[in-house]
Amino acid sequence: MVKRPFVSLSMIVKNEEADLARCLGSVRGLVDEIVIVDTGSTDRTVEIAEQFGAKVHTFAWCDDFSAARNFALDKVTGEWVLHLDGDEVVNPTTDLAAVRAELAAQPEQVCFLRVPVRNPQPQGLGFDVYGARRLFRNRPDLRWRRPIHEAIHCVTGDRPEMDVSCASMVVDHDGYVDQKARRVRGKQTRNMRILKAWMAGTDEAVDHYYLAQEHAVIGQHATALRLVKQAIKRYQGRVRPDFEGALCCAGMRYALHLGRYKEAVRLGQHAVKTYAYSEVCYLLGCAYWHLEDWPQAERYLELAMAVRTRVAEYQMEAGAASWKPLMQLGWIACRRQQFDLALDRMRRAHEMAPDQALTNLNYGCVLMGQQRVDEALPYLWRAVDLAPTLPIVHLRVTQALTNRGDVQAAYDHLSKVVAEQPDVADYAQWLGEMLFECGEYEACVQVLGEAITTHRDRAAIYQCLGTALRRLGRYEDANNALALAASIDPESPGIRVALALAHEMMVMAAA
Repeated sequence: MVKRPFVSLSMIVKNEEADLARCLGSVRGLVDEIVIVDTGSTDRTVEIAEQFGAKVHTFAWCDDFSAARNFALDKVTGEWVLHLDGDEVVNPTTDLAAVRAELAAQPEQVCFLRVPVRNPQPQGLGFDVYGARRLFRNRPDLRWRRPIHEAIHCVTGDRPEMDVSCASMVVDHDGYVDQKARRVRGKQTRNMRILKAWMAGTDEAVDHYYLAQEHAVIGQHATALRLVKQAIKRYQGRVRPDFEGALCCAGMRYALHLGRYKEAVRLGQHAVKTYAYSEVCYLLGCAYWHLEDWPQAERYLELAMAVRTRVAEYQMEAGAASWKPLMQLGWIACRRQQFDLALDRMRRAHEMAPDQALTNLNYGCVLMGQQRVDEALPYLWRAVDLAPTLPIVHLRVTQALTNRGDVQAAYDHLSKVVAEQPDVADYAQWLGEMLFECGEYEACVQVLGEAITTHRDRAAIYQCLGTALRRLGRYEDANNALALAASIDPESPGIRVALALAHEMMVMAAA
């Protein structure tokens, strides 16, 4: 008799050639069987799957993720099933043998292991993490449900004893980091179409949460906020308190993005009255921070850390109970000119999360603010390594090098990032401004003249360019550059003054 596989990997895929080998390579030593269902790939996805020994099946796509996943589930033969998507990997620090041992030790009533799934935020700004049912028994009563944002469940009813947390495995999911690429692939259009069709026949709060999320991903934060507020009102008292908190947290994030800080506070106050947990308190503290209400900000940021052990299944933002509120408290201390306290808070936040770009950046910034530039630079360089596409880390490194008197190193660094990331206007602007401050007006004009071919809507670039041209005596060119700056930002008093001066000098030169 052939021995049944212990762990099977079950996946549905379409055009995953860029990520699939990385995904499948991460489960070597963990799974005994790979079952892949292809839903219409036109690239090398199937070929790559077969190279890893996968059993590949095809499924005609029907706008239903659960249908495809259940089809895949029907093909697996293992005792346990691991579910991954093509843009996910088992974290390389995971002890794969320990995962198998943990599965083997589970009592019969345990059907699901909730595995921490980490979603990195763009530009190295931390990550979200949630416990998902990624390991589950291969039983006929465990099936996928919902055509989009699908979930595995027991068809006869989920029971608390079915779920335990997985202690030996972490999954990393980076498919949503590049939101622009995701939009190009058309996922938002597809997701919204499927979700709205499903919502026409259901009445579930989670659908409204997901619909708002889809709008936010494509930048429609006002629509997302409206949808969340409608859901909070509609389902108040009908959902779990921590899920109502998750709706409020989503709404707070959208409101904060829109600069509607008082609205974020109202949502946060509603949430803490229902069920205060760390993420709710942290975001409410951030909202008060933006309103410069330091006592209230401090109150809720400290509360976020105090209630860190309170159960909240839907809490997602990693660090919301520890280093993130501590950093915000550090900035409050700075605003109050309590610099020793600020430094202590930033140091402690860094000790909690030494591999986060933000803890390195903020600790370095406070050290730099206390004129301890040599101590600050290693942390700032570490922030650059961790978040190379985050503009502020490059600005702070450049400022630190300049403050230390190493202007050439500052220039070299900014020149390098301008060449590597020419689509980021900040870098060209900062390089031009640095050259201007050093009196290198010709070089400033050359850098900014090249930049405006790409960044035609950045008033600050035209302003600096115009001022440098004026210093070179090129008054007509200066007047033209500053006139363009004024057309982009007509409310700027600095631009209006610079334009008037350039125009006056142009007239005088012509007289």
